[in-house]
Amino acid sequence: MLPQLGCLFVVEVVAVAVESAVVVAVVAKFAVVVAIVANVGQDLLDRVAAALAERQLLLGQLRRRLGARAQARQQLLAANGPASQPPVI
Repeated sequence: MLPQLGCLFVVEVVAVAVESAVVVAVVAKFAVVVAIVANVGQDLLDRVAAALAERQLLLGQLRRRLGARAQARQQLLAANGPASQPPVI
């Protein structure tokens, strides 16, 4: 009976080793998937950041133009007085 017990032990050790190898393979595949998702996510974040930076630049330009228009309007009102204002309806 003792040799059978040794054989069962070896079979159990091999089974544990195979299960461990399967777990390691699954974890490795998961790590690859996480790395791919992180890379795609980083690319998406970079694109969003670039789009936001461009939008900020455009908003700054628009604010400067609106400020220049408001200043020109104020100068026009100061030069021409209340008669240059549109009638209030």
